[in-house]
Amino acid sequence: MGLALLVAVALGGCGSSSSGGGPSDPPEPAFTAARFGVDSASVTNEFFPLEAGTTWTYTNETEDGVETDVVEVLEETRTVAGVECRVVHDRVFLDGLLMEDTYDWYAQDADGNVWYLGEAVTNYDYDDEGNVIDMTDDGAWEAGVDGAEPGILFKAQPAVGDSYRQEYLEGVAEDMAKVEAVDVTVELDDGTTYTGCVQTLEWNPLEENSDAHKYYCAGVGVVKEEEAGERVQLRGVFRQGADRVPDFAAATFTSPTDVDN
Repeated sequence: MGLALLVAVALGGCGSSSSGGGPSDPPEPAFTAARFGVDSASVTNEFFPLEAGTTWTYTNETEDGVETDVVEVLEETRTVAGVECRVVHDRVFLDGLLMEDTYDWYAQDADGNVWYLGEAVTNYDYDDEGNVIDMTDDGAWEAGVDGAEPGILFKAQPAVGDSYRQEYLEGVAEDMAKVEAVDVTVELDDGTTYTGCVQTLEWNPLEENSDAHKYYCAGVGVVKEEEAGERVQLRGVFRQGADRVPDFAAATFTSPTDVDN
């Protein structure tokens, strides 16, 4: 889920100030379907809004090539653990080849917390000619199945020091997050600046050196992710009915992998 980040709090181009008072870490609300209303699939949290028809594109230059992440909020919903969830289609390409194809399931409770209830994943492996040689579902999980439990993707009222579990299936999905700063200013390489953002530390206990930072900005969502030597940044947000659509990094797809939606 998401791309890894690693950056100091005083990162160049990002300034921050913590909220009033000392760090706090309140207990997480217990998950129950009763926490959610009939509009649970309507995710309106200002720092993680999921309006159907919205698409975000991100790029990251890696040692292996240019990675492009295309995240699309679908009209589709899915009921998971008794809760109606919004379906988000997340595709990761490497130099035009589809590497990961994921459907994530999110819901918002009556208090405004955004919950993460699972994902269906297809990972692709290729030979040197660009032909698919293997597909796996590593990382897939669904709340209520095989002991998997939902987690909180983003709090309704993020406060410095607040930590929470984002997902849980033992040995498969155990991502955690902690709010490190609020009222952060984030500047992207193209000069775009966002203010009033929330900076989180996110990590996977199953992986070494997985500490990461994300920047969530009001009205947009995630705008930047960083780790040592790499930088993932927002390249475009496309709303429903927009005149133009993402070019998916001008990807050229190789048979037998077909991406048609």
